[in-house]
Amino acid sequence: MPKPTVFISYSHRDRAWKDRLVQHLAVLEREGRIELWEDGRIRAGTPWLSEIEAAIARAKVAVLLVSVDFLNSGFIRDSEVPVILARQQAEGLHVVPVIARSCGWTKVAEIASLQARPLDGRPLASFRGDNRELELSCIASEIQSLLEGTSPSPQIALTPAGYLSVRHQLPTPPADFVGRTDDLEALRLKIREGGTTICGLRGQGGVGKTVLALMLARELCAEYPDAQIFLDLQGVSETSVSTAEAMAHVIRAFHLEAKLPEGPQLAALYREVLREKRALLLMDNASGQAQVEPLIPPAGNVLLVTSRQRFSLPGLATRDLDLLPDGDAQALLREIAPRIGDRATTIARLCGYLPFALRVAASTLADRPDLSVEEYEKRLGGENEQAKLGGGALGLGLSLLADAFQVRYRHLAVFIGAFDAPAAGAVWGLGEEGSDETLGAFVRGSLLDGKDGRYKLHDLARAFAASRLSEEEKALGRLRHAEFYCAALVRAQELYFQGNEHILAGLALFDRERPQIAAGQAWAAENFQGKGEAARLVSQYPGAGVYILLLRLTPSEHIAWLEAGLAGARQTKDRAMEGSHLGNLGLCYDNLGEARRAIEYHEASLVISREIGDRRSEGQDLGNLGNAYFGETRCAIEFYEQALAIARSIGDRRGEANALGSLGNANYDLGEPQLAIEFYEQGLEITREIGDRLGDGNMSWNLGVVYERLGELGEAVAHMQVRVDFLRQLGHPDAEKAAAYVEAIRVRMAEAAGSARD
Repeated sequence: MPKPTVFISYSHRDRAWKDRLVQHLAVLEREGRIELWEDGRIRAGTPWLSEIEAAIARAKVAVLLVSVDFLNSGFIRDSEVPVILARQQAEGLHVVPVIARSCGWTKVAEIASLQARPLDGRPLASFRGDNRELELSCIASEIQSLLEGTSPSPQIALTPAGYLSVRHQLPTPPADFVGRTDDLEALRLKIREGGTTICGLRGQGGVGKTVLALMLARELCAEYPDAQIFLDLQGVSETSVSTAEAMAHVIRAFHLEAKLPEGPQLAALYREVLREKRALLLMDNASGQAQVEPLIPPAGNVLLVTSRQRFSLPGLATRDLDLLPDGDAQALLREIAPRIGDRATTIARLCGYLPFALRVAASTLADRPDLSVEEYEKRLGGENEQAKLGGGALGLGLSLLADAFQVRYRHLAVFIGAFDAPAAGAVWGLGEEGSDETLGAFVRGSLLDGKDGRYKLHDLARAFAASRLSEEEKALGRLRHAEFYCAALVRAQELYFQGNEHILAGLALFDRERPQIAAGQAWAAENFQGKGEAARLVSQYPGAGVYILLLRLTPSEHIAWLEAGLAGARQTKDRAMEGSHLGNLGLCYDNLGEARRAIEYHEASLVISREIGDRRSEGQDLGNLGNAYFGETRCAIEFYEQALAIARSIGDRRGEANALGSLGNANYDLGEPQLAIEFYEQGLEITREIGDRLGDGNMSWNLGVVYERLGELGEAVAHMQVRVDFLRQLGHPDAEKAAAYVEAIRVRMAEAAGSARD
């Protein structure tokens, strides 16, 4: 039986990257699992064009090694790629784009529409040392899975069992839900009998779309056991959730620590994560078709959408919600406040049969036994005639509270989505006791939703509060809000730095508060010109959670935060912070594979470090410059040696270990494995001395890579397993990729031992 063929299409200027990939695929070829074909194997005197055509014709997997030279190659784009894509459409040929170097591949439709590797959209050229080899190994493993028709190993490790709850996010519907029997039954039938993938609930604000969707979702939980994910898309607010943010929310329900790509790659990963799953997605408050259409999941999952807007999509099953029938409206009033009795008919009419207003009215009467139903009805009639936003019941419920409570309620308009009591207290300038008392009053009157320490204003209530907030109150509230959530970002990073399970706790804290953190940073970025407090904050935000932000922000988002922070630091004349932002911008551009821009930023940061006499930062800048110059290895070594000298002179043991590890990487790349081992072993001694387990794991892995190259597989496995064990303890996304790599070496050792016995 012929072996399946892997065809590699590449530009000759990327020959070095092709050779690296071939090294990893050659392991499969030696084991007789594949036939590997690239044009370097064409024998002299053979008609090369017919050889290429024949190889494409018999290939089962085609690898496109993408770079700017690949995209600019007339032969590749006009002769190879069209034939490959035609076979993909007609015969199911597997096509795997591998991004070798930074280029505009996302603008090329025929390539951008394919799921590329690496999964986070970074080019291979931006990876260093063992991470680069690990990516290439994973690509080779995935190609093997495609050839053998098996499911590839997940590219992102599952989160630990303790974090399984992030997949089960549905809020509990209110216990006093009444009516909507016909609506529930119709929706239930559409989903269960029609194989519906997307189902929409439409209606005006306050009509009860979210509550009904939650009731339906609760019924369907058992049928969608893999996940039940909830997200408020905030489609009626000034800061609606982007489609990319919604996709990221779903992906991170499965992979909490994932660093995600942008653009088409994110959409492809969204579909891949949900493929062959049974998940229920409830997207609340959608703005319209453009926000929802990209979120339609693969078959087997279901997407429930609520919206005030009318829109159509292929396969969308819709249900328009009307006001509550009079009987159901009266039943809801009496369920919450039985003493309403016969007055339910009039109060239901004054509330416009709107569930939101009905709940506020009944809760007010339940919370105020001193207020007669007759007096409330009379006052509601007068309030209802004057109300414009939020309805008469909301205005009357608020007016019955003390003046101080009314002021605090208006300030809640600064919150985007859910918040907790300490956040409200910070905005109000109150301590814990005063905050709890105020929030309790709002919840009892149904002016505010509250459960398990989290609070949220209904859209109508937020609009009502905002309309009564003066500009002076708004400015003060936004400042306090931004300060509080900058501090929350600091707390998330502090947890992350504690390591182990605290890493995931820090990321979970950021994810929970992300809408508020983003709103705080955005306010500071919009208002820092000429304002000292906002300038200070916009400069603080990027540094408050730099490691969290590297994982959670896209490169373009991170750069925007850093550029705003840089402007703020310059306005406040904070040279240390200015240097920090410049250095981090250099890291961002280095991660994008834009080495020249990275070098410019690192050099500017180095000037400031030397100017202010910050030797530790100077050493970091030199090390970062070495990384940016990594393609020019001997030049990189000079920077690493300077960084090492500084670290030793100031007793910076962590910096010394980093420099030694970088020197090990550089010498390995120069083909000096014994020198690399010497540097790694010195670095390993320091990481173990200072208890740096992450550094220990990385240094051990690097040692393993060198020993593997030298053919000392037992030593390689022993060192690499150190990093595997550590990553598994963290629930790190690279854990299982690293474990698979080590297991492949063990298989080779066993096969070699068997051959020796034979």
